[in-house]
Amino acid sequence: SEEQLNRIEQAIGKSSFDLEKKLEGLVDYETLTCKDLFSTFYQKHPSGNVRFLRFFSSSHDLFDDIEINQYLDRQAYWSEVWEKIAAVIMWFVLPRSPEPIFEKIDTAFEPLYIYPPSKEPLVDFSGLQYDWRWNVAGLVEFSPMHTRSMLSRLYYDILPRHKCQRQGTLLLCELRRYKNRSGRWPDSLEDLLPDTPEAKLIDPVSGEWFVYERDDEGFIVYSAGMEMSKFDTKTGQMIKQHEIIEIWPE
Repeated sequence: SEEQLNRIEQAIGKSSFDLEKKLEGLVDYETLTCKDLFSTFYQKHPSGNVRFLRFFSSSHDLFDDIEINQYLDRQAYWSEVWEKIAAVIMWFVLPRSPEPIFEKIDTAFEPLYIYPPSKEPLVDFSGLQYDWRWNVAGLVEFSPMHTRSMLSRLYYDILPRHKCQRQGTLLLCELRRYKNRSGRWPDSLEDLLPDTPEAKLIDPVSGEWFVYERDDEGFIVYSAGMEMSKFDTKTGQMIKQHEIIEIWPE
């Protein structure tokens, strides 16, 4: 019914996502998450000074069985020894305070605040030979790579598909209105004019009209699609391929 179609259109109008407005919040969250990861290696001493985290394992008195407790005590002992060794190693790898790391993180994430997101990597992998075990600066420099990849996929892949599906659903509503009036599906999208605004026929991905075809079961609607760049795991190269976006049937 017309009332149901109106409700669908109202719901679609509320489903938009503005990446430009939310970009700062997304990058802030990823930056803080990265800082939180490195902050786990530090603790605040009761005196107020910041120091490296001391690793200690507690004894296990969870069972009544003496042999089990002795086994767990041995495991706890060697675990404690290893954790202390790891703590000493960190003293030679990490700065005495997390502040220098936080400054490097802020610098590394700064390019991600630029809108629209970049398609290109922030760092040239081929020119870097970091040993992650001992090079904290290198690890920090690579920290935003996952976030950049996420933002790039969101802007260049997920959101265009989302917009296309939203606009395509509005077109389906217009097709249903046409059938409610005439008792049949239109032969082409031109049949919807002038009752339907032409803007509802345009695919936001290609900039052209949606592709509409009749078949034995009714009709199909799809977007002409877009060029996508994907990483080929076999060749190690980025390849381009054309993908269509199906609207109906899904």
